[in-house]
Amino acid sequence: GNSSNSDYLSDYSAYRDASSDTYKSLQTHNGSSLTATNSDVAVNQDWVTGKIEMTSANHKLNLDGVLKATSTTNLPSSRLQPVMRGYSSGSTAKTISIRYCEAYNT
Repeated sequence: GNSSNSDYLSDYSAYRDASSDTYKSLQTHNGSSLTATNSDVAVNQDWVTGKIEMTSANHKLNLDGVLKATSTTNLPSSRLQPVMRGYSSGSTAKTISIRYCEAYNT
């Protein structure tokens, strides 16, 4: 369904690939504060395999099997679930393409 942007302001860990950014990034949010950790991979239209690994000590973003960003601040403390989101702040429609998603609790 449709949700407002404020629905996403609680705890989360996210892989961000936005055309308004220079680099793909890992975002961690603990319900009140956000940390964005840039990778060294430029934003583009290429397919990429992204993986976020979350532990109590840190969250890691792997792109195409290579560790690209680690965050240790503003880690979410609540239980999380996978969410795929395409967002447009203007009148131009945006699309998101997901080929596969896997989630598990270790």
